[in-house]
Amino acid sequence: MLRIEGLAPNLREVRMLQMRPSYADHQSLSEPRAWDWLPTDIGGRDRKQQVTSLDHLELGVFLAFLSRFSEGEFQYWNGLADLSALHTLNLTTVVDERALDRLLSLRFPAMADLALRCTTKPSTVYFDKAKRFIRGLPRLRQLNLMNWDWHVAPLAADPKDASGSSSPIKTLRSLQLDHNPADQGNYVRNAQPTRLSLASTSEIMGLGALFPCLETLTLSIHRSRGDCNEVARYRALGSSFPRLQRLALVLEPLPPQPREPPNPESTAFEDRPAGWAELTNGHIISFMANSALDAKLARQIFKAVASPRLETMMVKAEAGGMFRVGPALRPWLNELAREWVVDRVNWKGEVRLRKIGRNAEGGGGRQRMV
Repeated sequence: MLRIEGLAPNLREVRMLQMRPSYADHQSLSEPRAWDWLPTDIGGRDRKQQVTSLDHLELGVFLAFLSRFSEGEFQYWNGLADLSALHTLNLTTVVDERALDRLLSLRFPAMADLALRCTTKPSTVYFDKAKRFIRGLPRLRQLNLMNWDWHVAPLAADPKDASGSSSPIKTLRSLQLDHNPADQGNYVRNAQPTRLSLASTSEIMGLGALFPCLETLTLSIHRSRGDCNEVARYRALGSSFPRLQRLALVLEPLPPQPREPPNPESTAFEDRPAGWAELTNGHIISFMANSALDAKLARQIFKAVASPRLETMMVKAEAGGMFRVGPALRPWLNELAREWVVDRVNWKGEVRLRKIGRNAEGGGGRQRMV
């Protein structure tokens, strides 16, 4: 066991990032590796020692989406220190199902902050276990979920489905549904990609019913060229989270889906082949429109959300998302996909906009809402 006397008498927090040399080493990333440098006994042997009780444990691996936190590594840490008093647990490397089973077998009565990266190619059983683990944390206030695939299982049940309803989690104040296109893979025809974004008002309403007391929310939602369905999704955010004060939105353009081969006899520009798969120029135009974000649209989104306590909204468009674009199209998408912060000035509806990110004037610094 890790002891608190001797070298580290006041040890309460452990933050580790294990580095990997290169992509060539990716084959070994899935294999558990013991943290050999950690001592098993720090204090002197001639006096009574006390087992370390950690408050904060953060374990990550460079190229986290290619690695995993295994049952063996969890057993190693559980044997090294007392984890029952953890206040914060950040697992930014993929947590496999057996490690999740081990987490479920323990009690964390004091845990208030959890970050969990879900496994790749998950099953509904895996997500059911993840939801049970979250529900078993009575004091949880901050939750960061990475790689939650809405294609496999929703995080929250449809509020109209009485059979799938469950009691709300009222302790949670901050929810981050982490969006990272690098974890999704690229667009492949006739394949169902991972979906990390919310696509319907029912999914948003279900999330609001499960976490009704959220004050800070980060998530990704689908763009659909500003149609009534897209507007309804923004409005559902405001009505589903009445206590929301800070909102961070990623607007994701879906990959254009080829419905039928282009008509070679059509003279319309939109119907002409785009030179990639079975896509037409119309598909590409629609995709670029869904990737664009200017000040007017950012202001309209803030107004559509209309949450009564909303003070700040950060919104950005995902340039490309899951869609692999060619080098000729990438500069245009990067220019269209801007990032804005909208601050409420007063309760009369006046707002202040700031462009941030790489397209902001005066530099390429990025800001993050907390």
